[in-house]
Amino acid sequence: MTQGAFVLIGGRFGDVYGHKIIMFFGAVFWVLWSIATGFASSVFMMALFRALSGIGSSFTSPNAVALLMHTFPPGKMRNISMGLFAAMAPIGMFTGGIVAAGLMEYAEWKWVFFFL
Repeated sequence: MTQGAFVLIGGRFGDVYGHKIIMFFGAVFWVLWSIATGFASSVFMMALFRALSGIGSSFTSPNAVALLMHTFPPGKMRNISMGLFAAMAPIGMFTGGIVAAGLMEYAEWKWVFFFL
């Protein structure tokens, strides 16, 4: 929910301060809070840390799209790069579910946040 709420703000920050730097700091913020989620000791802490990691991902996504649009000129390569970017969400959802299920079979649930 926080990713959807902050995605426009993340894109605007990229417009003002530069897409590359905002994407980098968004990704770092996302990873740090995802790791913190693995160390959460209560359901409340886990929900809070996941919300904060959603803010990090909301600063990463629109700036990644903007970097692709700036990197590739209009034409076939831009279309391919945007198609691949859009295809990675369902592919990641599918493979992430399989990996998470396998990890949950042999490890404690918190380990999912360290690897996914």
